[in-house]
Parts: sequence; C-alpha cells; structure tokens
Amino acid sequence: LKASAEAKEVRGAEAPGQGTEEGMRVRRYEREAWAMLAGADGFPYDPVIDYQQMWRFTQDMMEVWRSLKPVIARVQGSCVGGGSDLALCCDVIIMEETSTIGYPPARVWGCPTTGMWVYRLGADQAKRMLLTGDVVDGKEAKAIGLVTAVAPAGELDAAVDKLIRRMLTIPTNQLIMQKAMINQAVENMGLHSTQMIATLLDGAARHT
Repeated sequence: LKASAEAKEVRGAEAPGQGTEEGMRVRRYEREAWAMLAGADGFPYDPVIDYQQMWRFTQDMMEVWRSLKPVIARVQGSCVGGGSDLALCCDVIIMEETSTIGYPPARVWGCPTTGMWVYRLGADQAKRMLLTGDVVDGKEAKAIGLVTAVAPAGELDAAVDKLIRRMLTIPTNQLIMQKAMINQAVENMGLHSTQMIATLLDGAARHT
C-alpha cells in the first residue's frame, strides 16, 4: 500500500473462481484519499452525523478486511493517519525499510476508527504508539510486530511479488478458509464494538 495525502495503492490477489484451473490473478488498484469531516464545512458539530459519516468511511476500509481474497499492503513512503488505518486492514503488510508508518493525529486530532492498532500490536505497543503519536520506520515497525516483512529500498516490489507467487501455489478455497478462520478469531475479540467506540471518540477528539 502506497499511502499519502494524495492516494492509496493496494496490491492483492484476486480469486476469479474457487478451485478453478484458472487459479488466481494479481490485482492492483488505487483509491483516492478522503478528507471529509462533519463540522469542517462550517456547520455545527453533530456527534450523531459525524459518527454516521465516519462509520461509513471505516466500513469502506473494512471491505479490504472482509474481502474473500488475500490482500497484501505494499507500504512505500509515508503511511500515516487514515492511510495507516487502511494498511492495517490488509491481511499482510510488506514495507520498505525507510518508509514510515504511524498515527500522529492521536496527539491532538483523532482516534483510529478501525482499532486495528490494538489487534496488530496488543495493548502494550498499541498504547506506546497511540499515546505518543510516534511515527516509526519499516525496521522498527517489523521489530514491534506491526508489519509482516520489510524490504530494502528498491526491492519492495520483488518482495511483494515473491509472496504473491507463493500464495498462488495454494488452492483458492484454502486461502479463503484460512483467512476466514483467522478473521473470525479477531472478530470474537470484540473488533466491532471496539470500532464503534473508536469512531465515536474520533469525532469527540476532533472537536475538543
């Protein structure tokens, strides 16, 4: 995932047919960043309207999480704020060593609505990141367990392609079932309710 203020790029593996000879094919797409906030257009802040709008944004990002196909985030450059939210919704994150990731809005202006920092890092490291708003490079992100793997500058695409080729050797239905099982375990930990409170608190944080 290449995330910046301008755009986000996701590379994933798409299953055209479960268990078919056609197998899987790689898909790459870009998505424009969003920056719509209730109250930012001159209208008074309404917590319910803000919640509804931000909940829709959060669920849009969660489509990556719910997708049957595995999705690999390719992180290059600066992946912060909402960009980090989207990256953490992916199944696997491969990051360039010199790239950065974090949620600096936690310092003054927001709460990560997907709540994925907790589920990726555990409470201890999630608190370290969100109580400081720190941004870390790829090497540190790997060391604390935030990302799956890192690659030297210039070798990111090769690292992503290597993992994709490895996944392509596994039948589609097996990939779908493994992802479903792991995601269900996370859902059982309370992901939905965490996202509800995070989205409410995000609105409050942006207006206090």
